[in-house]
Amino acid sequence: YMIGIDLNKHIEFTHGSMRYFDAGERYVTRLCPDNVLLMVFKGVLRFVEDGIQYEIKPGEYFIQKDNSYQEGTLPCDSPEYFYVHFTSSWLPDNSEIPQRGNFDIEKFMPYMEELDALCHSDSSHTLKTYRFLNLLLKLAQPKYKNPVVSQIVDYINNSFTQNISLDDLCNKFNFSKNHIIRLFNEDVGTTPVKYINSLRLNRANHLMESTAASLEAIAIDCGFNNYSHFYNLFYSKNKTSPTRYRKRFR
Repeated sequence: YMIGIDLNKHIEFTHGSMRYFDAGERYVTRLCPDNVLLMVFKGVLRFVEDGIQYEIKPGEYFIQKDNSYQEGTLPCDSPEYFYVHFTSSWLPDNSEIPQRGNFDIEKFMPYMEELDALCHSDSSHTLKTYRFLNLLLKLAQPKYKNPVVSQIVDYINNSFTQNISLDDLCNKFNFSKNHIIRLFNEDVGTTPVKYINSLRLNRANHLMESTAASLEAIAIDCGFNNYSHFYNLFYSKNKTSPTRYRKRFR
């Protein structure tokens, strides 16, 4: 059966890079302590993981499981791919991010190139982790029935840390508030505002767990207008205050 990455548990970026194989090159033999996301965009990558042979083709991704034994028993067909080492928890099914799936190379290439550039720079670990989480969320993003909803979700995912509102969505997509709310709720199962706040709270959780930034600064960084608004939403969701939540990780 398939397993998947649990998006409700802490995910920590380690490192990543583009990788280009020579003709006939084989995959490395190792016992890898990390999960490794592989996103192939050219050629064919072949490897064995815990005795099972895998072949990953262009437009396919695969997540190697932590503490698995990998070896290159067969030569690869000059694959070019992006990889990321990270830590996370696994689900016993593929309901969030399946271990294996497909991705749109043209759509994802800018995100892979951006994260690759960050990985080879002096940028903060927090920024690298944030960009990696965005990449994971795009892999996990469901295929919505309505193309307008898909456009709205893409826009929100890329802009939720900014000061966007339902009025902004109406102006950008030329629909009334009631129409956008109805379309969004039918396809996503919640309202645009609740979806925006959910993304902001998830980002706030990560920043509280992984940085020393003040709670007020985190609230603003995540797109909340003020700390009071952030506090009320956070308490409503987590049944505890941001201060008490943070103490668990410090």
